[in-house]
Formats: sequence, C-alpha cells, structure tokens
Amino acid sequence: MAMPVMTATMAVMALPAMPVFFNNWACLPMLMAETLVMLKTVIPFEQLARLWTVEMSARSLSVRTIDERLRVVDQFTQQTGVNAQVANFEDITLWLATLPSAITRHTYYVHLRAFYHWLVISDHRQDNPMSRVAAPKRPKYQPRPITDEQLRAVLTSPLRPATRTRIMLAAFAGLRVHEIAKIRGQDIDHATGMITVVGKGNKTAVLPVHPIILREAEHYPLRGWWFPSSTCPHTHVERRAVGSSISDAFARAGITMTSHQLRHYFATALLEAGADARVVQTLMRHENLQTTALYMNVSVRLQRQALDLLPTMFNNYLF
Repeated sequence: MAMPVMTATMAVMALPAMPVFFNNWACLPMLMAETLVMLKTVIPFEQLARLWTVEMSARSLSVRTIDERLRVVDQFTQQTGVNAQVANFEDITLWLATLPSAITRHTYYVHLRAFYHWLVISDHRQDNPMSRVAAPKRPKYQPRPITDEQLRAVLTSPLRPATRTRIMLAAFAGLRVHEIAKIRGQDIDHATGMITVVGKGNKTAVLPVHPIILREAEHYPLRGWWFPSSTCPHTHVERRAVGSSISDAFARAGITMTSHQLRHYFATALLEAGADARVVQTLMRHENLQTTALYMNVSVRLQRQALDLLPTMFNNYLF
C-alpha cells in the first residue's frame, strides 16, 4: 500500500506542539529547520521499506515478522495521515491509544520501536520518539489449548485429507502454520522416525516424530511439497491457507478456535502425560522455558498431584 510522501504541511504537523499563546511566528522557519535537521532527509516510505527489509533479512528475521512490521508502520501512516519518518511522540501515543486491545497495543508498540530504532542507527533520523513512549502493559497470557474431546470431534468429522494432516501436524508435532505449509517429503526420515523442521528465523531442528505422523506420511510423496500451491505448484501453499483450513474445520464442528491452539494442546498434552517441562521446551523449539510455560495449561489434577508430594509425616498431629 502506497505511503504519502512528505509534504510541507506534514513537516509543519511534525513540529513540536506550540501553546495557544505562541505568537512569535518569526521563529517558525528556525523550528522547521531544526525539525528537518532532526529528520535528516525525508524519503518516501517505499524506499525506506526496501532498505529496512534488507536489514531485517540480513538478521534472519522471518518473512512473517518482516511483513507484519511493514504492515504496522503502513497502518500507522494510513490511520494518522502522518509520514512515519517524521512522526513525534504525541502522534505515536495517540495512535496506540486508539487500538482495540492491550495485546494489540503491546505488539504494535514493539514493531514501532524496532522501526524507529532502525531509523536512528541507519542515520535516517537523529532522535527516537519511542524513547518517550511508555510501553503498554502486556496482558498476562493464558494458554488456551483445545480439549481431547474437541480434537476427537473434529478428527472424526468429514475432513479433506490435507486438512486432517495439517491438524495432525499441529496437534502431534507442535508445528506452526508456516512450518506446516512448507513441509516436504524429504523432511520425514521414516528409518529413524525423525522430522526436520525449519522454524522461526530459518532455524532448523531435527526431532523425533509421533508414530501417527509417520502413518500420515505414507499418503504423501517422499520428496517435494506435501501441500503445493494450487496457483504455483513449484512452491508451497500460503500459511494463511493452512490456518484458515484448520479453523474452518473446527468451526464446522461448532468449535471456535485458532490453529495456534493446537500447538497449545501439544505442549499441554505432553505435560499432562508426565513429560518434563525441559523436554517439552525442546520439542516446542523454544529458546527459554518461560516461553514454553505460556503454552502449557496446568490442570487442577496436576496441581493436586503436586500437593500430594508434600511430606505427610505431620498428618497425625494436624488432624
């Protein structure tokens, strides 16, 4: 989506807010000059986007992350009418306040912080307006795994074979939708029972795979995409198509959920079955255990079992 090029009107809008009693208009040229010095050279966002994309790609950020960051900056410009390169602290704060939820405000804040940090280090702007923007409070994340009954209901319902396999890969291998989209026959080693997964940031992991996935693999080619694009068979299906097919399958069964909740199910089911949290972390391919904890729902049953482990030697004295 095209972004507006910097105009003189926008330059004035980007000036520091002046009180209503300000009447020394002779200072206006000086203020504009200071603003232009602060911003260095104002260039169209299309050009900035290309440069920023190269920088993010060089750091091995995922295509999804890059697209999302560009989309957020584009949305900011479209909704405020302010060129993102010249936006000030007030512009950003007011826009964040209009966003519908706490998690959205926090997510967009993170993307804008990355953008303005890059502007400064790449010498496209001298100051960083995000240094004055308070970070929105991040809401406490609660895992929302689907239940065994819900998963069973969907898997026993009429499903396209491809949709069924996608659900299996999410629920029994913990794959993300973009990882499911690009899985290939050669990623499954039937002899060793291992799967190769190319995850976030193009990080590759080789992990054991559940037997149910090996059985599903028998219906797919040993090489090439499992889910080729219908419009371009030489590449894989889009991740959005994978997510939509899974969500739609659950919706037809009367269950409202997102495809990512199957990944929550994977982590929670492992924990319920007695797997060590550190092992779950490796299977989820998280760098730290705190991230894995966000996916694991601890049931009351497990809480009671943990309490039963406490010493019982004082029972006769307390009761």
